[in-house]
Amino acid sequence: DSVTSREAHLFQPSPAVRWAGGSGGGVTAGENPASGAYVDYWLKAAPASVVTLEFLDAAGKVIRSYTSEKVETDSARNIAADSIARKMRSALKSRITYAAGDSIVAARAGTNRFVWNLRYAGAKKLKNTLIDEGTLDGPVAPPGEYSVRLALGKDTLVRKFTVVADPRVKSSTTELAQQFQAAIKVRDRITDLTEAVTRIEEFQSQLDARTSGTTGQPYAKRVSDAAKPVRGILEGLRAELYEVGCHADQCSLDQPIKLYNILITIAGQVQTGDYAPTAQHGEMFNDFSVQVGEQLRKLQALEDGDLAALNKLLGELGVPAVFIPPRKVAM
Repeated sequence: DSVTSREAHLFQPSPAVRWAGGSGGGVTAGENPASGAYVDYWLKAAPASVVTLEFLDAAGKVIRSYTSEKVETDSARNIAADSIARKMRSALKSRITYAAGDSIVAARAGTNRFVWNLRYAGAKKLKNTLIDEGTLDGPVAPPGEYSVRLALGKDTLVRKFTVVADPRVKSSTTELAQQFQAAIKVRDRITDLTEAVTRIEEFQSQLDARTSGTTGQPYAKRVSDAAKPVRGILEGLRAELYEVGCHADQCSLDQPIKLYNILITIAGQVQTGDYAPTAQHGEMFNDFSVQVGEQLRKLQALEDGDLAALNKLLGELGVPAVFIPPRKVAM
Protein backbone atom coordinates (compact mmCIF):
# COMPACT_ATOMS: atom_id res chain seq x y z
CA ASP A 1 0.00 0.00 0.00
CA SER A 2 2.89 2.36 0.68
CA VAL A 3 3.86 1.97 -2.99
CA THR A 4 0.49 1.95 -4.73
CA SER A 5 -0.78 4.98 -2.84
CA ARG A 6 1.86 7.15 -4.51
CA GLU A 7 1.78 8.73 -7.95
CA ALA A 8 5.08 7.04 -8.80
CA HIS A 9 7.56 4.76 -7.09
CA LEU A 10 11.04 3.71 -8.16
CA PHE A 11 12.12 0.37 -6.74
CA GLN A 12 15.67 -0.33 -5.63
CA PRO A 13 17.57 -1.98 -8.52
CA SER A 14 19.59 -5.08 -7.80
CA PRO A 15 23.30 -5.09 -8.64
CA ALA A 16 23.79 -5.28 -12.41
CA VAL A 17 26.18 -7.99 -13.58
CA ARG A 18 28.38 -7.36 -16.62
CA TRP A 19 27.66 -10.41 -18.72
CA ALA A 20 26.75 -10.90 -22.36
CA GLY A 21 23.16 -12.07 -22.37
CA GLY A 22 20.22 -11.68 -24.71
CA SER A 23 16.83 -13.00 -25.68
CA GLY A 24 16.17 -16.21 -27.61
CA GLY A 25 15.36 -16.34 -31.30
CA GLY A 26 12.23 -17.80 -32.88
CA VAL A 27 8.97 -19.03 -31.42
CA THR A 28 10.43 -22.43 -30.49
CA ALA A 29 13.41 -21.07 -28.54
CA GLY A 30 13.55 -20.20 -24.89
CA GLU A 31 14.22 -16.62 -23.85
CA ASN A 32 17.37 -15.81 -21.94
CA PRO A 33 17.29 -12.92 -19.49
CA ALA A 34 18.55 -9.64 -20.91
CA SER A 35 21.87 -8.47 -19.53
CA GLY A 36 22.12 -5.14 -17.80
CA ALA A 37 20.51 -3.10 -15.04
CA TYR A 38 16.85 -3.90 -14.36
CA VAL A 39 14.83 -0.86 -13.31
CA ASP A 40 11.30 -1.41 -11.99
CA TYR A 41 8.91 1.43 -11.27
CA TRP A 42 5.24 1.91 -10.41
CA LEU A 43 2.94 4.52 -11.96
CA LYS A 44 -0.45 5.07 -10.35
CA ALA A 45 -1.94 6.16 -13.69
CA ALA A 46 -0.79 6.48 -17.28
CA PRO A 47 0.94 9.90 -17.22
CA ALA A 48 0.00 12.76 -19.50
CA SER A 49 3.60 14.00 -19.52
CA VAL A 50 6.79 12.35 -20.74
CA VAL A 51 8.52 9.86 -18.46
CA THR A 52 12.33 10.03 -18.50
CA LEU A 53 14.90 7.58 -17.18
CA GLU A 54 18.48 8.79 -16.80
CA PHE A 55 21.48 6.72 -15.80
CA LEU A 56 24.28 8.53 -14.01
CA ASP A 57 27.83 7.70 -12.94
CA ALA A 58 29.21 8.08 -9.42
CA ALA A 59 29.98 11.76 -10.05
CA GLY A 60 26.39 12.48 -11.05
CA LYS A 61 27.13 12.86 -14.78
CA VAL A 62 24.38 11.59 -17.08
CA ILE A 63 25.51 8.56 -19.08
CA ARG A 64 22.34 7.78 -21.06
CA SER A 65 18.86 9.24 -21.18
CA TYR A 66 15.68 7.53 -22.41
CA THR A 67 12.09 8.76 -22.66
CA SER A 68 8.61 7.36 -23.15
CA GLU A 69 8.23 9.24 -26.43
CA LYS A 70 11.05 8.22 -28.73
CA VAL A 71 13.96 5.89 -29.29
CA GLU A 72 17.42 7.39 -28.97
CA THR A 73 18.76 8.43 -32.36
CA ASP A 74 22.45 8.46 -31.52
CA SER A 75 24.60 5.82 -33.17
CA ALA A 76 25.70 4.54 -29.81
CA ARG A 77 22.56 2.54 -29.34
CA ASN A 78 23.10 -1.20 -29.15
CA ILE A 79 20.78 -2.31 -31.94
CA ALA A 80 20.45 -5.90 -30.75
CA ALA A 81 19.63 -4.94 -27.18
CA ASP A 82 17.25 -2.17 -28.18
CA SER A 83 15.18 -4.43 -30.42
CA ILE A 84 12.79 -5.47 -27.64
CA ALA A 85 11.06 -2.12 -27.37
CA ARG A 86 10.78 -1.76 -31.13
CA LYS A 87 8.90 -5.04 -31.41
CA MET A 88 6.85 -4.45 -28.29
CA ARG A 89 5.93 -0.78 -28.72
CA SER A 90 2.20 -1.45 -28.53
CA ALA A 91 2.68 -3.83 -25.62
CA LEU A 92 4.48 -1.13 -23.68
CA LYS A 93 1.26 0.89 -23.69
CA SER A 94 -0.93 -2.05 -22.78
CA ARG A 95 -2.15 -2.51 -19.21
CA ILE A 96 -2.43 -6.26 -19.53
CA THR A 97 0.87 -7.07 -21.26
CA TYR A 98 4.12 -6.88 -19.33
CA ALA A 99 7.27 -6.42 -21.38
CA ALA A 100 10.54 -4.80 -20.44
CA GLY A 101 11.64 -1.81 -22.50
CA ASP A 102 15.25 -1.13 -23.39
CA SER A 103 15.04 1.95 -25.59
CA ILE A 104 11.53 3.26 -24.98
CA VAL A 105 10.44 3.93 -21.41
CA ALA A 106 7.17 2.17 -20.66
CA ALA A 107 4.60 4.54 -19.15
CA ARG A 108 1.61 2.36 -18.27
CA ALA A 109 -0.48 2.43 -15.14
CA GLY A 110 0.96 -0.14 -12.78
CA THR A 111 4.36 -1.82 -12.81
CA ASN A 112 6.88 -1.12 -15.55
CA ARG A 113 10.38 -2.38 -16.24
CA PHE A 114 13.32 -0.97 -18.18
CA VAL A 115 16.62 -2.74 -18.88
CA TRP A 116 19.72 -0.62 -19.45
CA ASN A 117 22.34 -2.63 -21.32
CA LEU A 118 25.10 -0.82 -19.38
CA ARG A 119 26.54 0.72 -22.52
CA TYR A 120 27.67 4.30 -22.74
CA ALA A 121 26.81 6.35 -25.82
CA GLY A 122 28.71 5.23 -28.90
CA ALA A 123 30.44 6.98 -31.76
CA LYS A 124 28.58 8.85 -34.46
CA LYS A 125 28.05 6.93 -37.69
CA LEU A 126 28.73 8.15 -41.20
CA LYS A 127 25.62 7.64 -43.29
CA ASN A 128 27.15 6.83 -46.64
CA THR A 129 29.79 4.19 -46.06
CA LEU A 130 30.08 0.58 -44.99
CA ILE A 131 31.26 -0.63 -41.60
CA ASP A 132 33.49 -3.60 -42.41
CA GLU A 133 34.71 -4.83 -39.02
CA GLY A 134 34.51 -3.55 -35.47
CA THR A 135 31.82 -1.56 -33.71
CA LEU A 136 30.43 1.90 -33.08
CA ASP A 137 28.86 0.79 -29.80
CA GLY A 138 29.84 2.59 -26.64
CA PRO A 139 31.74 0.66 -23.97
CA VAL A 140 30.10 -1.26 -21.17
CA ALA A 141 30.11 0.54 -17.83
CA PRO A 142 32.96 -0.65 -15.60
CA PRO A 143 32.24 -1.98 -12.12
CA GLY A 144 31.30 0.79 -9.72
CA GLU A 145 28.54 2.95 -8.28
CA TYR A 146 25.76 4.32 -10.48
CA SER A 147 22.27 5.72 -10.10
CA VAL A 148 19.02 5.87 -12.03
CA ARG A 149 16.76 8.91 -12.05
CA LEU A 150 13.05 8.71 -12.91
CA ALA A 151 11.48 12.04 -13.90
CA LEU A 152 7.72 12.37 -14.23
CA GLY A 153 6.14 15.80 -14.19
CA LYS A 154 7.29 17.49 -10.99
CA ASP A 155 8.41 14.22 -9.43
CA THR A 156 12.03 13.07 -9.57
CA LEU A 157 13.00 9.78 -7.94
CA VAL A 158 16.57 8.52 -7.63
CA ARG A 159 18.01 5.13 -6.68
CA LYS A 160 21.65 4.12 -6.45
CA PHE A 161 22.86 0.73 -7.64
CA THR A 162 26.11 -1.05 -8.38
CA VAL A 163 27.55 -2.61 -11.50
CA VAL A 164 29.63 -5.69 -10.73
CA ALA A 165 31.92 -7.85 -12.82
CA ASP A 166 30.91 -11.26 -14.10
CA PRO A 167 32.13 -13.59 -11.33
CA ARG A 168 33.75 -15.80 -13.98
CA VAL A 169 35.98 -12.96 -15.17
CA LYS A 170 39.53 -12.98 -13.80
CA SER A 171 40.43 -9.41 -14.80
CA SER A 172 40.71 -6.91 -11.97
CA THR A 173 38.49 -3.87 -11.58
CA THR A 174 41.50 -1.74 -12.52
CA GLU A 175 41.96 -3.67 -15.76
CA LEU A 176 38.28 -3.33 -16.63
CA ALA A 177 38.52 0.41 -15.98
CA GLN A 178 41.53 0.56 -18.32
CA GLN A 179 39.51 -1.22 -20.99
CA PHE A 180 36.69 1.27 -20.54
CA GLN A 181 38.99 4.29 -20.80
CA ALA A 182 40.64 2.91 -23.94
CA ALA A 183 37.23 2.33 -25.54
CA ILE A 184 36.10 5.85 -24.64
CA LYS A 185 39.21 7.34 -26.28
CA VAL A 186 38.64 5.40 -29.50
CA ARG A 187 34.93 6.26 -29.50
CA ASP A 188 35.64 9.97 -29.09
CA ARG A 189 38.19 9.97 -31.90
CA ILE A 190 35.75 8.26 -34.25
CA THR A 191 33.23 10.96 -33.38
CA ASP A 192 35.86 13.67 -34.06
CA LEU A 193 36.44 12.13 -37.49
CA THR A 194 32.72 11.80 -38.24
CA GLU A 195 32.01 15.40 -37.28
CA ALA A 196 34.88 16.57 -39.49
CA VAL A 197 33.52 14.60 -42.46
CA THR A 198 30.05 16.05 -41.87
CA ARG A 199 31.63 19.51 -41.82
CA ILE A 200 33.52 18.86 -45.06
CA GLU A 201 30.44 17.59 -46.85
CA GLU A 202 28.44 20.59 -45.69
CA PHE A 203 31.11 22.90 -47.09
CA GLN A 204 31.03 21.01 -50.39
CA SER A 205 27.26 21.30 -50.54
CA GLN A 206 27.45 25.05 -49.95
CA LEU A 207 30.15 25.48 -52.56
CA ASP A 208 28.03 23.62 -55.11
CA ALA A 209 25.07 25.84 -54.22
CA ARG A 210 27.10 29.03 -54.68
CA THR A 211 28.42 27.83 -58.04
CA SER A 212 25.04 26.75 -59.39
CA GLY A 213 23.31 29.79 -57.90
CA THR A 214 25.49 32.23 -59.81
CA THR A 215 25.08 30.54 -63.21
CA GLY A 216 24.29 33.15 -65.82
CA GLN A 217 25.71 36.00 -63.79
CA PRO A 218 28.64 38.02 -65.20
CA TYR A 219 30.78 36.92 -62.26
CA ALA A 220 29.84 33.22 -62.49
CA LYS A 221 33.27 32.17 -63.78
CA ARG A 222 35.05 34.00 -60.97
CA VAL A 223 32.96 32.15 -58.39
CA SER A 224 33.42 28.80 -60.13
CA ASP A 225 37.18 29.25 -60.57
CA ALA A 226 37.59 30.19 -56.91
CA ALA A 227 35.33 27.43 -55.54
CA LYS A 228 36.68 24.54 -57.63
CA PRO A 229 40.15 24.23 -56.03
CA VAL A 230 38.70 24.62 -52.53
CA ARG A 231 36.24 21.85 -53.22
CA GLY A 232 39.05 19.67 -54.57
CA ILE A 233 41.08 20.07 -51.38
CA LEU A 234 38.00 19.23 -49.32
CA GLU A 235 37.46 16.09 -51.36
CA GLY A 236 41.05 15.04 -50.78
CA LEU A 237 40.64 15.43 -47.01
CA ARG A 238 37.35 13.54 -47.12
CA ALA A 239 38.93 10.64 -48.99
CA GLU A 240 41.69 10.32 -46.38
CA LEU A 241 39.23 10.20 -43.48
CA TYR A 242 36.84 7.52 -44.77
CA GLU A 243 36.03 5.17 -47.60
CA VAL A 244 34.01 7.49 -49.86
CA GLY A 245 33.32 4.82 -52.50
CA CYS A 246 32.52 1.95 -50.17
CA HIS A 247 28.75 1.47 -50.16
CA ALA A 248 28.22 -2.28 -50.62
CA ASP A 249 29.02 -5.35 -48.57
CA GLN A 250 32.64 -6.56 -48.99
CA CYS A 251 33.62 -3.46 -50.97
CA SER A 252 36.57 -3.12 -48.61
CA LEU A 253 38.09 -6.20 -50.27
CA ASP A 254 39.04 -4.15 -53.33
CA GLN A 255 39.23 -0.64 -51.88
CA PRO A 256 41.74 0.80 -49.42
CA ILE A 257 40.71 0.99 -45.76
CA LYS A 258 40.83 4.51 -44.40
CA LEU A 259 40.94 5.95 -40.90
CA TYR A 260 37.23 5.54 -40.19
CA ASN A 261 37.14 1.77 -40.53
CA ILE A 262 40.57 1.39 -38.96
CA LEU A 263 39.40 3.11 -35.78
CA ILE A 264 36.13 1.17 -35.78
CA THR A 265 38.13 -2.05 -36.00
CA ILE A 266 40.28 -0.98 -33.04
CA ALA A 267 37.09 -0.14 -31.11
CA GLY A 268 35.81 -3.67 -31.68
CA GLN A 269 39.10 -5.22 -30.61
CA VAL A 270 39.42 -3.12 -27.46
CA GLN A 271 35.88 -4.04 -26.39
CA THR A 272 36.24 -7.77 -27.03
CA GLY A 273 35.99 -9.74 -23.80
CA ASP A 274 36.77 -8.36 -20.35
CA TYR A 275 40.45 -7.53 -20.57
CA ALA A 276 42.75 -4.56 -20.28
CA PRO A 277 43.88 -3.21 -23.68
CA THR A 278 47.22 -4.43 -24.97
CA ALA A 279 50.22 -2.17 -25.42
CA GLN A 280 49.81 -2.61 -29.19
CA HIS A 281 46.26 -1.29 -29.03
CA GLY A 282 47.54 1.86 -27.38
CA GLU A 283 50.28 2.24 -29.98
CA MET A 284 47.87 1.70 -32.89
CA PHE A 285 45.36 4.16 -31.51
CA ASN A 286 47.99 6.83 -30.93
CA ASP A 287 49.34 6.38 -34.47
CA PHE A 288 45.98 6.62 -36.21
CA SER A 289 44.71 9.35 -33.90
CA VAL A 290 47.69 11.47 -34.95
CA GLN A 291 46.79 10.82 -38.60
CA VAL A 292 43.24 12.00 -37.95
CA GLY A 293 44.66 15.10 -36.30
CA GLU A 294 46.78 15.84 -39.36
CA GLN A 295 43.69 15.89 -41.58
CA LEU A 296 41.78 18.02 -39.09
CA ARG A 297 44.58 20.56 -39.01
CA LYS A 298 44.59 20.69 -42.80
CA LEU A 299 40.86 21.34 -42.70
CA GLN A 300 41.38 24.12 -40.18
CA ALA A 301 44.08 25.68 -42.35
CA LEU A 302 41.76 25.53 -45.37
CA GLU A 303 38.97 27.23 -43.45
CA ASP A 304 41.30 29.96 -42.21
CA GLY A 305 42.95 30.44 -45.59
CA ASP A 306 41.40 29.50 -48.93
CA LEU A 307 37.82 29.28 -47.67
CA ALA A 308 38.08 32.63 -45.91
CA ALA A 309 39.50 34.18 -49.10
CA LEU A 310 36.62 32.70 -51.10
CA ASN A 311 34.12 34.16 -48.67
CA LYS A 312 35.74 37.56 -49.07
CA LEU A 313 35.26 37.31 -52.84
CA LEU A 314 31.66 36.19 -52.42
CA GLY A 315 31.01 39.15 -50.16
CA GLU A 316 32.44 41.58 -52.72
CA LEU A 317 30.14 40.06 -55.36
CA GLY A 318 27.08 40.15 -53.14
CA VAL A 319 26.86 36.35 -52.97
CA PRO A 320 26.05 34.67 -49.62
CA ALA A 321 29.17 33.42 -47.89
CA VAL A 322 29.87 29.79 -47.06
CA PHE A 323 28.84 29.45 -43.44
CA ILE A 324 31.71 28.27 -41.23
CA PRO A 325 30.39 27.09 -37.85
CA PRO A 326 32.63 27.28 -34.77
CA ARG A 327 35.03 24.34 -34.48
CA LYS A 328 34.60 21.92 -31.61
CA VAL A 329 36.65 18.94 -32.80
CA ALA A 330 39.93 18.21 -31.04
CA MET A 331 42.97 18.26 -33.27
